Amino acid sequence: MKSKLLIMLISSAVLTSACSSGGGNKEEGTPISRSTITVKDGIMTPEVMHNMGKVSDPQLSPDGKEILFGVSFTDIAQNKNNRELFVMNLDGSGKRQITSTVKSENNARWTKDGNQILFLQGGELLK
Repeated sequence: MKSKLLIMLISSAVLTSACSSGGGNKEEGTPISRSTITVKDGIMTPEVMHNMGKVSDPQLSPDGKEILFGVSFTDIAQNKNNRELFVMNLDGSGKRQITSTVKSENNARWTKDGNQILFLQGGELLK
């Protein structure tokens, strides 16, 4: 009896969390992106750090020529962030942004042949 109740409670918690917005960006609106960085009096503040963007999850392409990575941008006034995907050549040249949406893109990976990039956005698998 206790195990059935525990399973029901866990199932309810999982379903509730899967259906909630989770504090992410709403579908409407402008994507959060890089802000102008202004360092006053040479002081590095948390606000300046947030405006820089945070690079994460680098993935080398199957042919070893390009890097896929995410950059998270924060809007302190809205208390929200957004993660976009970028690709650049291994030598650092040719950087290009491949997503610009109000929802964050996560867990991006190259396909085995390197012709496409798969990622999660709002619980959906996209390419």
